[in-house]
Amino acid sequence: YPNALRLILAESAHEAGEAVVLATDIDDLSPEYLEPLRTALFEAGALDVQMWATQMKKGRIGFRVETVVPPAEADRVSEALIRHSTTAGVRRHTVERDTLARRVVEVDAGGGINVRVKVLDTPDGPRVKPEYDDVAAVARRTGRPAHEVARDLHQRALRLVSPDGAAEVVTPNKES
Repeated sequence: YPNALRLILAESAHEAGEAVVLATDIDDLSPEYLEPLRTALFEAGALDVQMWATQMKKGRIGFRVETVVPPAEADRVSEALIRHSTTAGVRRHTVERDTLARRVVEVDAGGGINVRVKVLDTPDGPRVKPEYDDVAAVARRTGRPAHEVARDLHQRALRLVSPDGAAEVVTPNKES
């Protein structure tokens, strides 16, 4: 056997770590109050909020509300969930999560308008998505369809953030 030492250096990645999932089922809150609930949860520190219809006891239709929060914000978001809904309790569990490195760049939409674009750095290269609110504002201002504005900004953003400055060719489809 060789007289050798193998050393592996590692450092924790900012994109990985613990999170807390808070969940509750609600069957006595009017659906029109779900959006204010979502807003309150984000304002309290939630990273993500999911809501979907579910069937409750006695055949009632209800909603599952699930939110992902940093551990330090779990109590605050749980309190907001109780305060802004009709829930009687909140389930909580700690999870590990991995996320892609992300950043925001501004892309010139023309006419002196800048649009925020989210950039996710994947192993296969950057993935970009223009901010919906900015796309909608440009569409209203210019009269262009929002999906065309988004496609154009997507291509501009790829050219801006791609290492070689070339954007992939995107064929328009019903979702572009």
